[in-house]
Amino acid sequence: MKYLKMLILLIALIPFLCITIYRFLPVSYDAGACSGGFDTYIYNKNIDELTELYSENNNILSKVSYGDDFTVSYQGRNIYITTSLSHNEDENIINEDVCFKGKRIWTEKYIWKQL
Repeated sequence: MKYLKMLILLIALIPFLCITIYRFLPVSYDAGACSGGFDTYIYNKNIDELTELYSENNNILSKVSYGDDFTVSYQGRNIYITTSLSHNEDENIINEDVCFKGKRIWTEKYIWKQL
């Protein structure tokens, strides 16, 4: 009976450990599956969320536009996207290079903040 309880506990504990380990994998684990196109894919997937974050942080009411020039780098669980964004302010176009940092929480899911 004692061994049966230990076996059930072990069987229940294994999925929990696997999920916990998977959650803390580095960004390079996500990038490895894309065979080279990860930078463009992750930029296109998150750019709308990042421009919204930029607008909220800088109190911008006009539409923020982005271009095709960007860099993506990652180290451990952190991913960095640098891009140039532009918006209108008092009938002038403001161009600004902006860097965002994301913390991996799951496969291709990041918590973003502006640096």
